[in-house]
Amino acid sequence: MLRELDPIFQTLEAHSGITIANAHREYMEKLILERTVGMDISASEYNALIKKDDGELSYLTNAAAVNETYFFREEKQFDFLRNELFLPRRGDTLNIWSASCSTGEEPLSIYALAKDCGVRASVSASDIDTDALAKFRAGVYTRNSFRTDGSKYRTLIEREGIWDGERLTISPATLSRIKIFQYNLACQSSPPVQDGSMDIIFMRNVFIYFTNELRMRILAKMSKSLREGGILILSINEVGNIDRKLPPFEKLHAGAVYYLRKSPPESPKAAEKKFPSVPVIKVPEPARLPPQPRPATVAAAAKAGEMPKSADASSHHAVTENSCSIQELYDRIKDSLARRDPASARKILAGRVFKPHEMEFKYFFSALIYVEEKNEEEALAQLEKASMLNPGFWPASYGMAFIQKKTGNEAESRKNFASCKLAIEGYKREGKKDYDFLTGQFSPEYFEMLCANYLKGTGEGQE
Repeated sequence: MLRELDPIFQTLEAHSGITIANAHREYMEKLILERTVGMDISASEYNALIKKDDGELSYLTNAAAVNETYFFREEKQFDFLRNELFLPRRGDTLNIWSASCSTGEEPLSIYALAKDCGVRASVSASDIDTDALAKFRAGVYTRNSFRTDGSKYRTLIEREGIWDGERLTISPATLSRIKIFQYNLACQSSPPVQDGSMDIIFMRNVFIYFTNELRMRILAKMSKSLREGGILILSINEVGNIDRKLPPFEKLHAGAVYYLRKSPPESPKAAEKKFPSVPVIKVPEPARLPPQPRPATVAAAAKAGEMPKSADASSHHAVTENSCSIQELYDRIKDSLARRDPASARKILAGRVFKPHEMEFKYFFSALIYVEEKNEEEALAQLEKASMLNPGFWPASYGMAFIQKKTGNEAESRKNFASCKLAIEGYKREGKKDYDFLTGQFSPEYFEMLCANYLKGTGEGQE
């Protein structure tokens, strides 16, 4: 880590609110060094440059923004949008703002779904990244913008454009229906939307970059922009960190989907008339939202003889939860589970403060514990969230498929075995090793073979 670059990152954070995580810092350091060498200036001179040159600061901000997105990402949230918010308001006009729209897949998904439900949606879309907005305005997307997650709604997007080989070009008529503008959520100025005008705001996958103080400031802006009774939708992996009661918001849920609703100052009942079909269920008191699952697959398969149980990790007991690596933490949890002590495993998990880029493992480990407790329903719920968080996390797909097969849900089981097989193919093609430590002595190729066998109806372990 190059400490001489710290002032540059501080300037970037003061401008954009983006805190560069360690996983992203190496890339940003390399980019800045290439920039300073090319300009033949020092790090301090570059810092002075970005403070006075808006163009260079915009370039750096665009590079820092992570624009990983795709159509109908986190499909269950779009199920909620369709069933609880759009269909009951068929024929109405709703004002919707995608407040971190990246390259446009999210607002286009919202517009296409509203249109299909008979809702007249006035969609606004903003982002800090000017390069991402330029791609949005061009309206050209590759197959990478379509994933297994969200695939049930794929045809709604395809209706709005034309395929030419590997590229889908959205029609100019559709793009013209969406108000696209640049806006920095971290800035002091108010957003260019009318106060109290928004029925729904999507602001997903941005809080992980911001400090808690900045999050509160941004939530205040969102509250000002929303009508009473309006809905704020955060990403599944972000809403768990929001307090249950955060005036003027209430954290509610409809099934597995949690969201924030702006409550009127005096009459809570008045807000319910806005979206009457949304169940108003208070979030249960337990510490946090059900964590977002990751590969509970290893445990599920191990119980059925499909995966080996790896060696005990008693040597790791002296390691504190926050100082050890993810693999060491996994070994400690697995050691407790091997001793049939899920309570200890849960205590170890609770003692770890996970960084944003580690959250997938938190939910995977949680699912392992539920498997040991024979709570397959909760383990499956954890894995579903993990898979939505990262469709390429193939151990989660395998775990879901295996549990669904065991419980007799053949259709969903086959779907997830197929997803797992495709994900492993991509994992191997990119030469990744990220999840190998979760599978003991077995290789990704072994699980790829199992998926193929199950899909053919010849899967091992079917006894």
